[in-house]
Amino acid sequence: MRLRRRAAGLTLGAAILFVIGTNAQAGWLFVLAALLLGTVVAGIVVPFVGLRGLDVELSAPAETRQGDDVTVRLTITNRGRAVRWGVVARDEHIGGSTAFVGAVRPGERIEVGTVRSAPRRGEARTAWVELRSAAPFGVAERRRRLPADATTLVLPRVVALGALPFVDLASSREATTETDTRRGQGPEYLGVRVRLFRLIAFLISAFYGAIGGAILAVNTGQADPELAYWTHSGELVFMTVLGGFASFFGPLVGAFTFIFLKSELMGATQYWRFFLGATLAVIVIAFPRGLMGLAGDLWKKAVRR
Repeated sequence: MRLRRRAAGLTLGAAILFVIGTNAQAGWLFVLAALLLGTVVAGIVVPFVGLRGLDVELSAPAETRQGDDVTVRLTITNRGRAVRWGVVARDEHIGGSTAFVGAVRPGERIEVGTVRSAPRRGEARTAWVELRSAAPFGVAERRRRLPADATTLVLPRVVALGALPFVDLASSREATTETDTRRGQGPEYLGVRVRLFRLIAFLISAFYGAIGGAILAVNTGQADPELAYWTHSGELVFMTVLGGFASFFGPLVGAFTFIFLKSELMGATQYWRFFLGATLAVIVIAFPRGLMGLAGDLWKKAVRR
C-alpha cells in the first residue's frame, strides 16, 4: 500500500476546515472536514480488497528478432463477486509495458494486447505481472504481484544489404524531399484536441464555482454587488496561486488559508492589509508551487525516510 499526495492534501484541507470552523463556529465546515477525512479513510481501506479474486495470464511468441514488433497479450479474469475498479497491469516482458484495464466485472475476462520492440537479444523471461488499483478516490495505491510465466527467445537482427546510398544515389531531388505539409502546431500536430480539453476544464471550473456560490449564499444569506468588483477576482486568483494551481485541491487550500489569515490579522491590527500582503508574498516567493507543492515535497521526504 502506497499513499499518494492526494492523501496529504485532503488531510491538510480537513485540518484547515476544522480550524476555521472552530474559529467561526460554522457547523457546515465541520461537515466538510469530516467528508474529507472520510474520503481519506475510504481511499485507504477500499484498495485493500480492490484486487482480490483476479487472475492473470501472459502470452507472447516463442521467438522473435531484435528490433521487430512483438505482440504480447495479457488476460485478466475476475473470479470474485464484486467489480474491480481502476485496475492497471504492469509487466516487464520484452521491454515492459503498463496497460490501464479499468473495471473488471465478476466473471469477466479481459484481454489486453500491446505491441513492443525487443531491445536486446537473448532469452526474455517473465515470472510475474503486477496489478495496481487506486480506486475509488486515488488516495492510496494497492499493488499485487501475480504469477505469470512467459518466455521469448530474441534472435539477432538480420539486415538485408540492398542499394547502398554511396552506390546508387537518388535519381532526383524530389524523391528525397518531404512534400506533405503539417497540419496544426504543438499538441494539435500530435492529434490532441486542445479545444475539447479546454472546454471540459471550463465546464468543471464553472461547476465548482456554482457550488461555491451556493455555499456562500447559504452562509451570508445575500448576494452583495461588491462580489463582482475586480479586487474580489484578484483575491480568487491569489488563492489559486497560494494553494498551488498544479493541484486539484490547491485552490481549496489556498482559499481557506487566505480567509484564515485575513480574519486573524483583521482582529489583531488595523494595518492588517500590510501584514497580510507581506505574509502571502513570502509564501508565494518561497514556495512557487504553493502550499500543496510544499506538502508534496514534505510527504516525499517523510516516505523516503
